[in-house]
Amino acid sequence: MVVPDFNTDLTLLRAGELDWSLLSPAQRLALGPPGDLRMVYAPFAGYGALAFDLRHPPFDDARLRAAIARSIDRRTLSRSITNGQYAVTDSDQPPFSWAYDPGARLPAYDTSAADRAFDALGWRRGSDGMRRKDGRALAIVLAVFPEGDTAVRTVEYVQQMLAARGIEVTIKRVTLAHFYLPASAGGLLMSGKYDLAYFAWRSGEDPDDSDVVTCSGASNYAGYCSAEVDTLERSALATPDQMKRRALYSKIQRALARDIPYLYLYAPTYGYAVHGSVSGFTPTPFSPTSSAWEWYR
Repeated sequence: MVVPDFNTDLTLLRAGELDWSLLSPAQRLALGPPGDLRMVYAPFAGYGALAFDLRHPPFDDARLRAAIARSIDRRTLSRSITNGQYAVTDSDQPPFSWAYDPGARLPAYDTSAADRAFDALGWRRGSDGMRRKDGRALAIVLAVFPEGDTAVRTVEYVQQMLAARGIEVTIKRVTLAHFYLPASAGGLLMSGKYDLAYFAWRSGEDPDDSDVVTCSGASNYAGYCSAEVDTLERSALATPDQMKRRALYSKIQRALARDIPYLYLYAPTYGYAVHGSVSGFTPTPFSPTSSAWEWYR
């Protein structure tokens, strides 16, 4: 059974009409005493992030993207929204991957540095506290899919954090049915009809991330294009030696942290509520159903 509403699954779990379900951290906390349910956890091979739309100004300027990144307290997002279950990350590679580089670092939360950067770029506060440049407000359309509990709560927190820096943020809700589609089919992420968007991405066992970060990547939501990164990606895919590939993916992660087409937020640990009568449920980072042949009641 597929349950599209993230509140309905809790009701069905409690009624015994579902054997298991993925729960958001907020749902897990709302579940209360588990009763006949138990929680099973597995790291997720993927991430939650904010995509900047680099296809138009002013977000084509990495300095502005860095200032916005410094305005967002990612640790508070992790703690307040997920109770720490979704750890903060600076990379698109999961922390358990052999390709993960812990030295890749996005701009740290620093509101004073953010304010100085906005001012230096000409985005200064007016008497109403809002930032403007040449009479134009610094306004952001922040897109999200309403089906995701963590996604919705994240953008609401981000809206508040950016408002504190004098930035006007309008949240745009677009259903999942249209969120990830190609631009030709009206997909929001590939259309460029936003400034910032929360999205979730599932990776594979191989660290190849070229779909998301190369100039012609099919899922290059940010419209990011770097000759350096494209060259590194081609070399990584053509190199069978894991140590050499690791060095290449390290350079890619550091280039992405420098250019900030994506502000990585979460490296999630997924929590699944499972009825006590179900045995053999052992999700992996890549799939909750990989052991389905071993399930029994």
